[in-house]
Amino acid sequence: MNYKQGEVFLARLNPSKGKEPGKDRPVIVIQANELNEANYPTCIIVPCSSVSIPETLIRPLIEESFFDKKTYALLDQVRAVDVSKRFLKRVGKLSNDNLTLVISSLKNLIS
Repeated sequence: MNYKQGEVFLARLNPSKGKEPGKDRPVIVIQANELNEANYPTCIIVPCSSVSIPETLIRPLIEESFFDKKTYALLDQVRAVDVSKRFLKRVGKLSNDNLTLVISSLKNLIS
């Protein structure tokens, strides 16, 4: 499966453990395209949630037409997943503004 940074996929995140987000949910590909193009077996993603939560630095609101509900990027839940086992289908691609928001928020989170 081909994927690029900023694309959103529906992914199967079960089984989850503890407070990890599970079930089938949208995820944002944040891994660099150099790894994506090299057919690396895993991909670094940010899960998304439509649960109504306060918008914060680590859970920014991501407004895109392909989301039918308010959707938040769960930046505190970044993880690597096996693409062949987790990705179900492509949902869309983030706008440049939203991708920049996600990447800059992640940088702020770790610096």
